[in-house]
Amino acid sequence: MNGVIERLGVSRLAAGSYTQMRLIIGDDADGETNILNQPHPYANYIIDSQGECHRLHVPSGDQTGIKLVHGFEIVKDLTTDLVLDFDVDRSVVRAGNSGKWLLKPTIRVIDTVENATVSGVVTDQTDAALPGVRVCAQVFDPDTDQVTIRTSTITDASGEYLMYLQPGTYTIVAYADGYSPACAGLTAELGQDYDASFVLPPADMQAITINVLLPQGAQDVIATVRFIMASPCDESSLIELKALNVSLTGVYEVPLPAGTYRVLATDGATTLPAQNIATGSAVTLDFTAG
Repeated sequence: MNGVIERLGVSRLAAGSYTQMRLIIGDDADGETNILNQPHPYANYIIDSQGECHRLHVPSGDQTGIKLVHGFEIVKDLTTDLVLDFDVDRSVVRAGNSGKWLLKPTIRVIDTVENATVSGVVTDQTDAALPGVRVCAQVFDPDTDQVTIRTSTITDASGEYLMYLQPGTYTIVAYADGYSPACAGLTAELGQDYDASFVLPPADMQAITINVLLPQGAQDVIATVRFIMASPCDESSLIELKALNVSLTGVYEVPLPAGTYRVLATDGATTLPAQNIATGSAVTLDFTAG
């Protein structure tokens, strides 16, 4: 996360072409200590900003592992390096007020030889650094009107961030509640380093109320609700401003800068029709119908 790379492991494989890999989730905590210099209380958990530990439930992952589909080549007597880009922001889901936390892994596999990087600083209009800003690389397809998040990260205490990108054309978007988003177009080429710094102006914050209805008795169903808006750096394009993962039926208030958003919702099996909703309004997202 934020450009920090930790070695996950080394394996010996026969030379040849591979199409996927699986990450096997452990059942037992190891004997090391965590970032608080305390023994691990669970095999899989998160630590919140208050220093509290919360066990992570991994839907089916503890039995089958997490499948990563990405082709790569192993050449005899050579080492192949792969980076697993783990998007924590989109992977950890709090199940309403149940106290349960879920892991819905969003992991992208990058060949290190094809990396480009983009980095920068996010500040407010007084030039003060903004920590905790979500910065993401997005791709808009005008033929399908679809926005895809390729990777994202969070600015550190100094407002700085770094992301690895595969070659391609992106919109780099920076957003935090209380501010209007800022963005910049970027065409990344193999092995190049790019700078994209942003100044976020304050925003008139309002909210959209969403009433989410999930099937009764369904296990480990996670609905993703996305809020899409016109790009502030290209009127012909769209960006995703925010996404919310929901695992319980309920009413949720989503703070957003004042405006109208295209609301998209899917639970993986059902995708609801897109709706244009203005802040100050409410929308029902019913996954129980037919």
